[in-house]
Amino acid sequence: MEMSEQPHSNTDYHSSRGGEFDLPSNDVVIGNRPLREYTFPNALRNPRRAIVCVPGFSASGRSFARLAPLSSAWDIRMVNGPLERAYPGDAVDTLAGVIADYAMQFDRPVILGTSFGGLVAISAALRMRGAISGLILTAAFANGTRLGTLPFMRQLIPAMQLTASSLAPITARVVGGPGIDSAGRSAIVEDVLAMPADERARRLRTIFSTNLLPHLEQIDAPALVIHGRRDLLVPKARALEMARALPHCDYHEIRGAGHLPYITHAAEFVALTTAFLERLGRRP
Repeated sequence: MEMSEQPHSNTDYHSSRGGEFDLPSNDVVIGNRPLREYTFPNALRNPRRAIVCVPGFSASGRSFARLAPLSSAWDIRMVNGPLERAYPGDAVDTLAGVIADYAMQFDRPVILGTSFGGLVAISAALRMRGAISGLILTAAFANGTRLGTLPFMRQLIPAMQLTASSLAPITARVVGGPGIDSAGRSAIVEDVLAMPADERARRLRTIFSTNLLPHLEQIDAPALVIHGRRDLLVPKARALEMARALPHCDYHEIRGAGHLPYITHAAEFVALTTAFLERLGRRP
């Protein structure tokens, strides 16, 4: 694997107001593909305790900013393909290949994915097999073809994504649920606006044609599925079928949480994640 770093300033489309979601980032090149890497300042750096976090549909790695309490004990790397330009090919498969190659620099990392990033995390885990120590999925699903049959997803969500410039604040409220605060909502809106409409449409088409459910039995690593009880985008049934198909999986729901529990219910999310990580028994 060839990896190089390129300096990157996140002021091109991120807020300049400061705050918890304005994390430092670098662009790294994996093979010939760029990958944007966000990290916590002065956090632990240990390849034996790495967590590679893959954000959702139109989010950047900084959406995981409220995982900061984990960064004193774990090497948190939050990564995404640059939102302002697309990878060629299948939106899930190509990104999963880049994420897997990136994650191989660490010693059996944990892979964490949310929503669309959950599909990517599953695909990366299938590529890496025994090279990961755990898999964490939140607001996630393994069979996007079933989501495509839901009237809400088939009609409303594509309309919201394709008209993101005017509807981004509404999208943030729907996705985040009643627990989303102004800082979280602003970060979501800024990231949504960074992605071109054709890339949003391409990702939607990929989601609705991707079914990784039959392959989950191949993932031997311990898994944790966290789902918000008020998630309007991914039905509980889809989260449960994914959890049941994973050979070694714990399933937890967060009461009152929508599609972004790691933002809106960060303390509970971090507690569940910490307990799972401790059970993995990873040591420095």
